[in-house]
Amino acid sequence: MKKTTIISAAVALALCSCGIGNNQPQEQNQSKLEQPVTEVVEEAASVAFDDLVSNEVDDFFAVGDLNNDGIKDLAIVARNEVYRNQDEGIEPVQGDGLRIYFGDADGKYTLFKKYAVNTHPDDLYANWINMAIGDDGLLFIQEGYATDGEVVQNYYLKYMDDDFYLNSFSTTYGVDDDNALVFDVVNKEVIVSVDWHEMDTDINHHRTDTYEMKDVPLKKLSDFKIGDEVCTFDEYVEDDGLNIFEVSGKTKEELCASEHNPTYEEGDLNNDGVLDLVVNALNSTFAVYYGDSFGSYNMMFQGKSFDRDTETYAYIEEGNLIVNATTESEKSYTFRDNGYGYYRLLEFEQSMVWPDGGGSYYQLIDFVNGKRTEQEDDKPATTVDIPKRNLVFEEIHFGNMDEIEHFIME
Repeated sequence: MKKTTIISAAVALALCSCGIGNNQPQEQNQSKLEQPVTEVVEEAASVAFDDLVSNEVDDFFAVGDLNNDGIKDLAIVARNEVYRNQDEGIEPVQGDGLRIYFGDADGKYTLFKKYAVNTHPDDLYANWINMAIGDDGLLFIQEGYATDGEVVQNYYLKYMDDDFYLNSFSTTYGVDDDNALVFDVVNKEVIVSVDWHEMDTDINHHRTDTYEMKDVPLKKLSDFKIGDEVCTFDEYVEDDGLNIFEVSGKTKEELCASEHNPTYEEGDLNNDGVLDLVVNALNSTFAVYYGDSFGSYNMMFQGKSFDRDTETYAYIEEGNLIVNATTESEKSYTFRDNGYGYYRLLEFEQSMVWPDGGGSYYQLIDFVNGKRTEQEDDKPATTVDIPKRNLVFEEIHFGNMDEIEHFIME
């Protein structure tokens, strides 16, 4: 069952227990990089640490117990093989990429394996690597690169079966907006966290969704490169049911011809004098279409229920978009076009009647004016002030009461 968590992108990137290293690129010491470190390692057994790592400035490395034998191991990438900074005129040199060494009782290291690193050679401004090994033996590698905006990819890898397997992968990207996509293989979850800024109103918005992960084979480091986008949403998450809707250029009859889309509601949402449509499907998803003067409709956005236990139905009333979400209680969300391409949440209404005379409950939350009215049974209603919120359609998980309480308390 799909579930939802409200977290920040920063929290999403810390799902695994191992710490994140802080070996951010420092000022390059060109004299120490004239001879690549990889020339001294070869396949030799029992190499001393000082012969592998030139110094803490020149190499990205991490020390810790990777193979659970109680002895410190070493992961290393020579800095001159990956670091790029166009302002300083620095470009990576060809090398061995990531090298893993297992330690021995004498304090020396033996090469286990070499793994390829993608240095993103095309149209990049800069790239770098951070590394750490956690107390739990997870190898953390953070690879970042910059073009117009910054992309950071985080890999958590666990040693088993003579290789390193992907335990978790996440990526953040964007120019003005920060977005995170986290694949937590251990907990079988995919987390999508999105932050965006509404330029016309100067308001920040956020949404996080957590999905159950499909049962897919574990990926091992031998089959991909550090720097690759190794996981994709469609690969790990089941179809969300929204692809049943026609996109655009269809008539009303064509939009509702599918066995999945039996009903529609009409009304003028954008105040242009032309009727628009909300098409409701049997799987508690819906799509909003704007009508044109030719009698066809173009999809604007879609919505769905918070989970499989919630049924949604959307319609248009007096220019407002109303979304009903029903589980144990009746919930209603009222949205209106704010004139800048977003539908603002005006009100949230909830009513519940318990069986066998157990009582009733009603609440109305006015997010625009910052008011919450509640009534239990036949008692007088009470109204209190709450924070005013400028919430939009894209932030809402229909039927999630924890989210509503979060909006009130924030």
